[in-house]
Amino acid sequence: MASSLRAHSFQAILKAVVQETREGGTATFSAGTSLAPTNLADGTAANQTDLFPQDIARTLTSGNNEDIDVFDWAQSNPGPGAGRDLIGNTLTLVEIVGVLIFNQTSSAGSITIGNNNTVAAWNSPFNASDTGAVGPIGPGGWFMIFDPSDPAFAVADTSNHLLRITATGGNVTYDIYMAGRSA
Repeated sequence: MASSLRAHSFQAILKAVVQETREGGTATFSAGTSLAPTNLADGTAANQTDLFPQDIARTLTSGNNEDIDVFDWAQSNPGPGAGRDLIGNTLTLVEIVGVLIFNQTSSAGSITIGNNNTVAAWNSPFNASDTGAVGPIGPGGWFMIFDPSDPAFAVADTSNHLLRITATGGNVTYDIYMAGRSA
C-alpha cells in the first residue's frame, strides 16, 4: 500500500516582553513576531513536500564530525532501516524545503553546520560554498532554514549532498529534521 505525507507545517515564533521602570510605574512592551504557520500539501511542487526524514539523539564526541548524506540518508536509521523514513519508505531527496537542527540542552559542546569542504558538500543553503558554515550553536540552540518555493534547496547524489555536523568544546547530542521532495 502506498503512503504519503499527510500533515506538514512550519512555524517560527520570536517574542519578547520588555519592561522599563519609569516615574509613576512600569511600562511594558511586547516585541517580536509570530509568523503564521505555513501548511504544505503532499507533492513535489511549490508549497509541497513528500518526504520527511528525521534522526533524533545523534551523538558526536568533541572534535569530531559526521557527514549526513541528505540525498538518501543511507547512514541514518530512525527505526525501519537505513535510508528509510519513519514508515519505511525509501528516501531520495532531490530538493530540501526545510531543515531544523537542534543541539540538545544536555550537550556539553557546540555544533557547527556545514563546511564539508569537498565537491560533495551540500552547499545549496550556503550560497554554493563548500566551506560555508553556521555556528557554533551551543546547547539548547537550533538552526532552521525554510524555502517552500520550487525549486527549493537542490540536492544531487554524487555532488551537493553531504551535510557536515561538527562537535566542538564537548560531546553533543543533536536532532535533525528535514522536509523535502523526491522530484
